[in-house]
Amino acid sequence: MNHYDSNFSAFKNRWPTLANEISKTNRLTDEIQIQKNKISVNHKQLFSVYNREKELNLFFNSTIFTEKLTIYGISVGDIPDKFLTNKTVRCLQVVIMNIALFKRVLEFRDQTHWMSDPRVKVLFADDSTNFSTPMFASAPDIYNADSKCWRLKNRIIQHLNEPYLKKKYSNKKPALISRLKQTKDLRKSSLNVTELFKSAKNQYALVVAAGPSLEKTIRIIKKLKSSVKTEDYRVIVVDVSCPILFRNGITPDLIVTLDTKITLDYVLRKNKKENLSQSALVHSMLVHPDLISDWKFNRYCFQTKNESELVDGQTNNVGELFSGGSVIHPAIDLARRMDFRKTFLFGADFGFIDGKTHALWKNKELMKYENNDECYVLSGSGRKINSTSSFSSYLTYLEAYLRAHPEFLCFNTSNEGAAIQGAPVLSEIDENLHPL
Repeated sequence: MNHYDSNFSAFKNRWPTLANEISKTNRLTDEIQIQKNKISVNHKQLFSVYNREKELNLFFNSTIFTEKLTIYGISVGDIPDKFLTNKTVRCLQVVIMNIALFKRVLEFRDQTHWMSDPRVKVLFADDSTNFSTPMFASAPDIYNADSKCWRLKNRIIQHLNEPYLKKKYSNKKPALISRLKQTKDLRKSSLNVTELFKSAKNQYALVVAAGPSLEKTIRIIKKLKSSVKTEDYRVIVVDVSCPILFRNGITPDLIVTLDTKITLDYVLRKNKKENLSQSALVHSMLVHPDLISDWKFNRYCFQTKNESELVDGQTNNVGELFSGGSVIHPAIDLARRMDFRKTFLFGADFGFIDGKTHALWKNKELMKYENNDECYVLSGSGRKINSTSSFSSYLTYLEAYLRAHPEFLCFNTSNEGAAIQGAPVLSEIDENLHPL
Protein backbone atom coordinates (compact mmCIF):
# COMPACT_ATOMS: atom_id res chain seq x y z
CA MET A 1 0.00 0.00 0.00
CA ASN A 2 1.29 3.46 -0.94
CA HIS A 3 0.90 5.93 1.93
CA TYR A 4 2.21 9.01 0.11
CA ASP A 5 -1.05 10.93 -0.25
CA SER A 6 -2.15 10.60 3.38
CA ASN A 7 1.34 11.30 4.71
CA PHE A 8 1.87 14.30 2.46
CA SER A 9 -1.53 15.71 3.42
CA ALA A 10 -0.73 15.41 7.14
CA PHE A 11 2.69 16.97 6.57
CA LYS A 12 1.23 19.84 4.54
CA ASN A 13 -1.26 20.64 7.31
CA ARG A 14 1.61 21.18 9.77
CA TRP A 15 4.35 22.56 7.52
CA PRO A 16 2.86 24.04 4.32
CA THR A 17 6.02 25.90 3.29
CA LEU A 18 8.16 22.77 3.58
CA ALA A 19 5.47 20.81 1.72
CA ASN A 20 5.90 23.18 -1.21
CA GLU A 21 9.59 22.28 -1.32
CA ILE A 22 8.65 18.59 -1.42
CA SER A 23 6.28 19.24 -4.34
CA LYS A 24 9.07 20.95 -6.28
CA THR A 25 11.55 18.12 -5.63
CA ASN A 26 11.87 15.04 -7.83
CA ARG A 27 11.64 11.83 -5.85
CA LEU A 28 14.47 9.31 -5.91
CA THR A 29 14.06 6.69 -8.64
CA ASP A 30 17.25 5.09 -9.97
CA GLU A 31 19.04 5.45 -6.62
CA ILE A 32 16.51 3.41 -4.65
CA GLN A 33 16.19 -0.37 -4.71
CA ILE A 34 13.10 -2.15 -3.35
CA GLN A 35 13.04 -5.94 -2.92
CA LYS A 36 10.22 -7.43 -0.84
CA ASN A 37 10.82 -6.01 2.65
CA LYS A 38 14.28 -4.58 1.93
CA ILE A 39 14.66 -0.92 0.92
CA SER A 40 18.09 0.39 -0.08
CA VAL A 41 19.37 3.71 -1.33
CA ASN A 42 22.60 3.64 -3.31
CA HIS A 43 22.90 0.04 -2.08
CA LYS A 44 22.77 1.08 1.61
CA GLN A 45 19.84 -0.48 3.52
CA LEU A 46 17.55 1.97 5.27
CA PHE A 47 16.81 -0.50 8.08
CA SER A 48 17.47 -4.02 9.31
CA VAL A 49 15.56 -6.75 7.47
CA TYR A 50 16.15 -9.21 10.31
CA ASN A 51 14.71 -7.57 13.42
CA ARG A 52 13.67 -3.96 12.98
CA GLU A 53 12.09 -3.71 16.43
CA LYS A 54 15.32 -4.83 18.05
CA GLU A 55 17.22 -2.28 15.99
CA LEU A 56 14.84 0.53 17.03
CA ASN A 57 15.23 -0.49 20.68
CA LEU A 58 19.00 -0.31 20.29
CA PHE A 59 18.72 3.22 18.88
CA PHE A 60 16.32 4.20 21.65
CA ASN A 61 18.40 2.77 24.51
CA SER A 62 21.66 4.33 23.26
CA THR A 63 20.20 7.85 23.04
CA ILE A 64 20.40 10.50 25.76
CA PHE A 65 16.88 11.87 26.17
CA THR A 66 16.33 15.43 27.33
CA GLU A 67 13.48 17.90 26.90
CA LYS A 68 14.81 18.80 23.45
CA LEU A 69 16.21 16.12 21.16
CA THR A 70 17.33 16.40 17.54
CA ILE A 71 17.20 13.46 15.15
CA TYR A 72 18.99 13.60 11.82
CA GLY A 73 17.05 11.47 9.37
CA ILE A 74 14.00 9.27 9.94
CA SER A 75 14.89 6.05 8.08
CA VAL A 76 11.46 4.86 6.88
CA GLY A 77 9.57 7.07 9.32
CA ASP A 78 9.51 4.76 12.32
CA ILE A 79 12.31 6.46 14.28
CA PRO A 80 10.26 9.57 15.27
CA ASP A 81 7.38 7.35 16.43
CA LYS A 82 9.73 5.30 18.59
CA PHE A 83 11.47 8.31 20.16
CA LEU A 84 8.17 10.05 20.93
CA THR A 85 7.33 7.24 23.34
CA ASN A 86 9.84 8.81 25.73
CA LYS A 87 7.82 11.24 27.85
CA THR A 88 10.90 13.32 28.76
CA VAL A 89 10.93 14.78 25.24
CA ARG A 90 9.06 18.07 24.99
CA CYS A 91 10.50 18.99 21.59
CA LEU A 92 11.61 16.52 18.94
CA GLN A 93 13.42 18.34 16.16
CA VAL A 94 13.42 16.24 12.99
CA VAL A 95 16.09 17.25 10.47
CA ILE A 96 15.56 15.90 6.96
CA MET A 97 18.93 15.41 5.26
CA ASN A 98 17.64 14.68 1.75
CA ILE A 99 14.25 15.95 0.53
CA ALA A 100 14.18 13.64 -2.49
CA LEU A 101 14.71 10.61 -0.24
CA PHE A 102 12.13 11.89 2.26
CA LYS A 103 9.60 12.26 -0.56
CA ARG A 104 10.07 8.61 -1.43
CA VAL A 105 9.97 7.47 2.22
CA LEU A 106 6.53 9.03 2.57
CA GLU A 107 5.26 6.12 0.48
CA PHE A 108 6.32 3.31 2.78
CA ARG A 109 4.31 3.45 5.99
CA ASP A 110 1.71 5.50 7.84
CA GLN A 111 3.61 8.40 9.39
CA THR A 112 0.68 10.62 10.31
CA HIS A 113 1.13 9.88 14.02
CA TRP A 114 4.49 11.59 14.45
CA MET A 115 3.52 14.34 12.02
CA SER A 116 0.49 15.26 14.14
CA ASP A 117 2.36 15.22 17.46
CA PRO A 118 2.68 18.86 18.69
CA ARG A 119 6.14 18.13 20.11
CA VAL A 120 7.58 17.65 16.62
CA LYS A 121 9.39 20.34 14.63
CA VAL A 122 10.74 19.67 11.14
CA LEU A 123 13.70 21.28 9.38
CA PHE A 124 15.06 20.67 5.90
CA ALA A 125 18.84 20.75 6.25
CA ASP A 126 21.00 23.06 4.18
CA ASP A 127 24.38 24.75 4.45
CA SER A 128 23.17 27.09 7.21
CA THR A 129 21.67 24.43 9.51
CA ASN A 130 23.32 24.42 12.92
CA PHE A 131 24.40 21.18 14.57
CA SER A 132 22.49 20.40 17.79
CA THR A 133 22.96 18.01 20.67
CA PRO A 134 21.74 15.80 22.25
CA MET A 135 21.05 14.03 19.02
CA PHE A 136 20.51 10.79 17.19
CA ALA A 137 21.61 10.23 13.60
CA SER A 138 20.20 7.63 11.22
CA ALA A 139 23.31 6.30 9.46
CA PRO A 140 21.66 5.65 6.04
CA ASP A 141 20.21 9.18 6.05
CA ILE A 142 23.61 10.68 6.85
CA TYR A 143 25.26 8.64 4.11
CA ASN A 144 22.63 9.77 1.59
CA ALA A 145 22.54 13.41 2.74
CA ASP A 146 22.07 16.02 0.04
CA SER A 147 25.27 17.77 -1.00
CA LYS A 148 23.89 21.16 0.10
CA CYS A 149 24.19 20.03 3.74
CA TRP A 150 27.66 18.53 3.45
CA ARG A 151 29.02 20.60 6.32
CA LEU A 152 26.30 19.37 8.65
CA LYS A 153 26.87 15.79 7.51
CA ASN A 154 30.60 16.05 8.27
CA ARG A 155 29.91 17.69 11.64
CA ILE A 156 27.61 14.80 12.56
CA ILE A 157 30.26 12.26 11.54
CA GLN A 158 32.81 14.16 13.62
CA HIS A 159 30.52 14.03 16.65
CA LEU A 160 29.88 10.29 16.20
CA ASN A 161 33.64 9.63 15.94
CA GLU A 162 34.50 11.53 19.13
CA PRO A 163 34.09 8.62 21.60
CA TYR A 164 36.38 6.44 19.46
CA LEU A 165 38.96 9.22 19.12
CA LYS A 166 38.90 9.96 22.86
CA LYS A 167 39.45 6.29 23.63
CA LYS A 168 42.27 6.13 21.08
CA TYR A 169 43.88 9.23 22.59
CA SER A 170 43.53 7.78 26.11
CA ASN A 171 45.31 4.61 24.99
CA LYS A 172 48.16 6.70 23.56
CA LYS A 173 48.64 8.81 26.69
CA PRO A 174 51.48 6.71 28.20
CA ALA A 175 53.46 6.95 24.95
CA LEU A 176 52.81 10.69 24.70
CA ILE A 177 53.96 11.30 28.27
CA SER A 178 57.07 9.28 27.51
CA ARG A 179 57.68 11.44 24.43
CA LEU A 180 57.41 14.62 26.53
CA LYS A 181 60.14 13.24 28.81
CA GLN A 182 62.28 12.44 25.76
CA THR A 183 62.10 15.99 24.43
CA LYS A 184 62.28 17.83 27.77
CA ASP A 185 66.00 18.60 27.73
CA LEU A 186 66.06 19.19 23.97
CA ARG A 187 63.28 21.77 24.27
CA LYS A 188 65.29 23.87 26.70
CA SER A 189 67.30 25.37 23.84
CA SER A 190 64.18 26.31 21.88
CA LEU A 191 62.81 29.81 22.24
CA ASN A 192 59.27 30.37 23.47
CA VAL A 193 56.81 30.85 20.61
CA THR A 194 55.44 33.89 22.47
CA GLU A 195 58.52 35.78 21.24
CA LEU A 196 56.92 35.71 17.79
CA PHE A 197 53.56 37.08 18.94
CA LYS A 198 52.64 40.60 17.77
CA SER A 199 55.84 40.81 15.70
CA ALA A 200 54.35 41.28 12.23
CA LYS A 201 51.83 44.12 12.43
CA ASN A 202 52.72 45.67 9.08
CA GLN A 203 53.29 42.44 7.17
CA TYR A 204 51.25 39.81 5.34
CA ALA A 205 51.26 36.10 6.11
CA LEU A 206 51.38 33.45 3.41
CA VAL A 207 50.35 30.27 5.25
CA VAL A 208 51.22 27.24 3.15
CA ALA A 209 49.65 23.81 3.63
CA ALA A 210 50.45 20.79 1.46
CA GLY A 211 47.18 20.25 -0.43
CA PRO A 212 47.25 19.49 -4.18
CA SER A 213 46.09 23.00 -5.18
CA LEU A 214 49.47 24.30 -4.03
CA GLU A 215 50.99 22.95 -7.25
CA LYS A 216 49.05 25.69 -9.09
CA THR A 217 49.02 28.52 -6.55
CA ILE A 218 52.70 28.31 -5.68
CA ARG A 219 53.28 30.69 -8.59
CA ILE A 220 51.64 33.42 -6.49
CA ILE A 221 54.13 32.84 -3.67
CA LYS A 222 57.04 32.93 -6.12
CA LYS A 223 55.78 36.20 -7.56
CA LEU A 224 55.36 37.84 -4.17
CA LYS A 225 58.69 36.63 -2.80
CA SER A 226 60.52 37.92 -5.88
CA SER A 227 58.87 41.34 -5.73
CA VAL A 228 60.57 44.53 -4.57
CA LYS A 229 58.43 44.38 -1.42
CA THR A 230 59.48 40.87 -0.44
CA GLU A 231 60.10 41.97 3.17
CA ASP A 232 56.36 42.65 3.50
CA TYR A 233 55.59 38.92 3.28
CA ARG A 234 56.35 36.11 5.72
CA VAL A 235 55.99 32.53 4.56
CA ILE A 236 54.66 30.21 7.29
CA VAL A 237 54.55 26.61 6.12
CA VAL A 238 53.55 23.22 7.44
CA ASP A 239 56.37 20.69 7.55
CA VAL A 240 55.50 18.48 4.55
CA SER A 241 54.92 21.45 2.22
CA CYS A 242 58.61 22.38 2.40
CA PRO A 243 59.85 20.10 -0.42
CA ILE A 244 57.73 21.75 -3.12
CA LEU A 245 58.76 25.20 -1.88
CA PHE A 246 62.45 24.26 -2.02
CA ARG A 247 61.95 22.90 -5.55
CA ASN A 248 60.57 26.29 -6.54
CA GLY A 249 63.35 28.27 -4.89
CA ILE A 250 61.21 29.56 -2.03
CA THR A 251 62.67 29.80 1.48
CA PRO A 252 60.11 29.49 4.30
CA ASP A 253 60.42 31.93 7.16
CA LEU A 254 58.72 29.69 9.71
CA ILE A 255 58.18 25.92 9.48
CA VAL A 256 55.43 24.62 11.77
CA THR A 257 55.42 20.98 12.85
CA LEU A 258 53.06 19.07 15.16
CA ASP A 259 53.09 15.36 14.32
CA THR A 260 55.03 12.93 16.50
CA LYS A 261 56.41 11.05 13.48
CA ILE A 262 57.82 13.91 11.41
CA THR A 263 61.62 13.89 11.05
CA LEU A 264 63.98 16.09 9.07
CA ASP A 265 63.66 13.72 6.11
CA TYR A 266 60.01 14.76 5.66
CA VAL A 267 60.97 18.43 5.70
CA LEU A 268 63.89 18.14 3.30
CA ARG A 269 62.91 15.21 1.04
CA LYS A 270 66.32 14.97 -0.67
CA ASN A 271 66.98 18.72 -0.45
CA LYS A 272 70.13 20.03 1.22
CA LYS A 273 70.07 20.91 4.90
CA GLU A 274 71.59 24.30 4.03
CA ASN A 275 68.19 25.26 2.57
CA LEU A 276 66.99 25.60 6.15
CA SER A 277 69.55 28.15 7.29
CA GLN A 278 67.13 31.08 6.91
CA SER A 279 64.16 29.21 8.33
CA ALA A 280 63.04 28.82 11.93
CA LEU A 281 61.33 25.68 13.21
CA VAL A 282 58.15 26.17 15.24
CA HIS A 283 57.54 22.84 16.96
CA SER A 284 55.16 21.31 19.48
CA MET A 285 56.44 19.59 22.60
CA LEU A 286 55.58 16.16 21.22
CA VAL A 287 57.58 16.26 17.99
CA HIS A 288 60.14 13.61 17.19
CA PRO A 289 63.29 14.18 19.29
CA ASP A 290 65.48 13.60 16.23
CA LEU A 291 63.86 16.57 14.50
CA ILE A 292 64.81 18.87 17.38
CA SER A 293 68.34 17.52 17.73
CA ASP A 294 68.98 17.57 13.96
CA TRP A 295 67.75 21.15 13.60
CA LYS A 296 70.82 23.40 13.77
CA PHE A 297 69.05 26.69 13.25
CA ASN A 298 66.52 28.81 15.18
CA ARG A 299 63.72 26.97 16.95
CA TYR A 300 60.57 28.03 18.77
CA CYS A 301 58.49 25.74 20.96
CA PHE A 302 54.72 25.83 21.48
CA GLN A 303 52.24 23.67 23.31
CA THR A 304 48.72 22.61 22.46
CA LYS A 305 45.88 22.30 24.95
CA ASN A 306 46.25 18.51 24.99
CA GLU A 307 49.98 18.73 25.66
CA SER A 308 49.41 21.12 28.55
CA GLU A 309 46.91 18.70 30.08
CA LEU A 310 49.36 15.80 29.78
CA VAL A 311 51.81 17.55 32.10
CA ASP A 312 49.22 19.27 34.31
CA GLY A 313 50.22 22.69 32.98
CA GLN A 314 53.86 22.38 34.14
CA THR A 315 55.35 23.73 30.91
CA ASN A 316 57.25 26.84 32.04
CA ASN A 317 54.74 29.20 30.45
CA VAL A 318 55.32 27.88 26.92
CA GLY A 319 52.97 29.70 24.53
CA GLU A 320 49.91 27.79 23.40
CA LEU A 321 48.69 27.45 19.81
CA PHE A 322 45.36 26.05 18.72
CA SER A 323 45.16 22.56 17.26
CA GLY A 324 42.18 20.54 16.12
CA GLY A 325 44.36 17.64 14.98
CA SER A 326 46.09 19.12 11.94
CA VAL A 327 49.31 21.09 11.67
CA ILE A 328 47.46 23.71 9.60
CA HIS A 329 45.68 24.82 12.79
CA PRO A 330 48.73 25.99 14.78
CA ALA A 331 50.18 27.51 11.59
CA ILE A 332 47.08 29.68 11.14
CA ASP A 333 46.84 30.46 14.87
CA LEU A 334 50.48 31.57 14.80
CA ALA A 335 49.69 33.96 11.96
CA ARG A 336 46.83 35.45 13.97
CA ARG A 337 48.92 35.84 17.09
CA MET A 338 51.76 37.45 15.12
CA ASP A 339 49.21 40.12 14.19
CA PHE A 340 49.65 40.17 10.42
CA ARG A 341 47.54 42.65 8.47
CA LYS A 342 46.08 39.82 6.41
CA THR A 343 46.64 36.07 6.11
CA PHE A 344 46.46 34.13 2.85
CA LEU A 345 46.06 30.35 2.71
CA PHE A 346 47.71 28.14 0.10
CA GLY A 347 47.09 24.40 -0.32
CA ALA A 348 44.46 24.30 2.44
CA ASP A 349 42.27 21.83 0.54
CA PHE A 350 40.97 19.28 3.10
CA GLY A 351 40.31 16.87 0.26
CA PHE A 352 41.84 15.03 -2.66
CA ILE A 353 41.68 17.12 -5.81
CA ASP A 354 41.58 14.79 -8.82
CA GLY A 355 42.43 11.89 -6.51
CA LYS A 356 45.70 13.43 -5.27
CA THR A 357 46.41 13.70 -1.53
CA HIS A 358 49.29 16.21 -1.37
CA ALA A 359 51.30 18.55 -3.54
CA LEU A 360 54.47 16.88 -4.89
CA TRP A 361 54.18 13.81 -2.63
CA LYS A 362 52.87 10.58 -4.10
CA ASN A 363 49.66 9.09 -2.73
CA LYS A 364 50.26 6.84 0.30
CA GLU A 365 53.67 8.37 1.00
CA LEU A 366 52.18 10.42 3.82
CA MET A 367 48.90 8.68 4.61
CA LYS A 368 46.74 5.68 3.84
CA TYR A 369 44.55 6.51 0.90
CA GLU A 370 41.43 4.97 -0.58
CA ASN A 371 39.54 6.87 -3.23
CA ASN A 372 35.85 6.58 -2.29
CA ASP A 373 32.86 8.91 -2.12
CA GLU A 374 31.62 8.17 1.40
CA CYS A 375 33.15 11.37 2.75
CA TYR A 376 33.57 14.53 0.74
CA VAL A 377 33.78 18.31 0.88
CA LEU A 378 32.57 20.85 -1.65
CA SER A 379 35.11 23.06 -3.37
CA GLY A 380 34.84 26.80 -3.75
CA SER A 381 33.35 26.16 -7.18
CA GLY A 382 30.78 23.69 -5.82
CA ARG A 383 32.54 20.54 -6.97
CA LYS A 384 32.57 17.39 -4.83
CA ILE A 385 36.05 16.45 -3.61
CA ASN A 386 36.69 13.11 -1.95
CA SER A 387 37.98 13.48 1.58
CA THR A 388 38.30 11.53 4.83
CA SER A 389 36.54 11.90 8.17
CA SER A 390 39.83 13.24 9.57
CA PHE A 391 40.30 15.87 6.87
CA SER A 392 36.67 17.00 7.04
CA SER A 393 37.00 17.21 10.83
CA TYR A 394 40.06 19.45 10.46
CA LEU A 395 37.98 21.74 8.25
CA THR A 396 35.17 21.79 10.82
CA TYR A 397 37.59 22.81 13.57
CA LEU A 398 39.15 25.50 11.36
CA GLU A 399 35.78 27.04 10.50
CA ALA A 400 34.80 27.08 14.19
CA TYR A 401 38.14 28.78 14.96
CA LEU A 402 37.56 31.44 12.29
CA ARG A 403 34.04 32.09 13.63
CA ALA A 404 35.54 32.62 17.07
CA HIS A 405 37.96 35.23 15.69
CA PRO A 406 35.96 37.41 13.27
CA GLU A 407 38.57 40.17 13.49
CA PHE A 408 41.16 37.87 11.88
CA LEU A 409 41.40 38.69 8.16
CA CYS A 410 42.00 35.36 6.45
CA PHE A 411 41.64 34.57 2.73
CA ASN A 412 41.96 31.45 0.61
CA THR A 413 43.80 31.53 -2.72
CA SER A 414 42.17 28.64 -4.54
CA ASN A 415 38.61 27.54 -5.20
CA GLU A 416 39.76 24.04 -6.15
CA GLY A 417 40.02 22.91 -2.53
CA ALA A 418 37.32 22.91 0.12
CA ALA A 419 35.24 26.04 0.53
CA ILE A 420 36.27 27.45 3.91
CA GLN A 421 33.71 29.53 5.79
CA GLY A 422 35.52 32.58 7.13
CA ALA A 423 38.22 32.51 4.43
CA PRO A 424 36.78 33.80 1.14
CA VAL A 425 38.66 33.03 -2.06
CA LEU A 426 40.88 35.57 -3.79
CA SER A 427 42.07 33.62 -6.81
CA GLU A 428 44.43 36.32 -8.09
CA ILE A 429 46.55 38.63 -5.95
CA ASP A 430 48.85 41.45 -6.97
CA GLU A 431 52.11 42.23 -5.19
CA ASN A 432 50.27 44.54 -2.81
CA LEU A 433 47.96 41.67 -1.85
CA HIS A 434 44.94 43.26 -3.42
CA PRO A 435 42.51 41.15 -5.48
CA LEU A 436 42.97 41.60 -9.20
